[in-house]
Amino acid sequence: MSDMQVDPYYLTEEGYSQIKKEYNKLLKEKKPQIIKKIKEARAKGSLEDNPELETVREEQMMLEGRILEIEQILEHAKIVNAEDLSTTKIVIGSKVTVEIEGDEEIYQIVGSAEADPISGKISYESPVGKALLGLK
Repeated sequence: MSDMQVDPYYLTEEGYSQIKKEYNKLLKEKKPQIIKKIKEARAKGSLEDNPELETVREEQMMLEGRILEIEQILEHAKIVNAEDLSTTKIVIGSKVTVEIEGDEEIYQIVGSAEADPISGKISYESPVGKALLGLK
């Protein structure tokens, strides 16, 4: 294993909590469901020509990939709290009001792991996030 430095995943406390909940749900609910589906598909006959088994195995691979991704995020998470940081400049965790064509929208600047523009959470790495960081 290399000593390569991994960049932190900046998360708000809320974002960390949501990712942790997703992780627990995947392990406690989704993984057992997939295992059950695999057993059921195997019981239906041939392992070679079994499209149901292939579909379930693809689901399993996607699930395992997401579990590994979340483990990486949680292992390298850095919790940010805008109140603890600069109050005069926009930083990760800040909530900002943006006016677009006369309409005001409130966004929170977050890390890429918790970005969800539909919910008003934009990544500090996005073009808009980059433009807002550091402003007053």
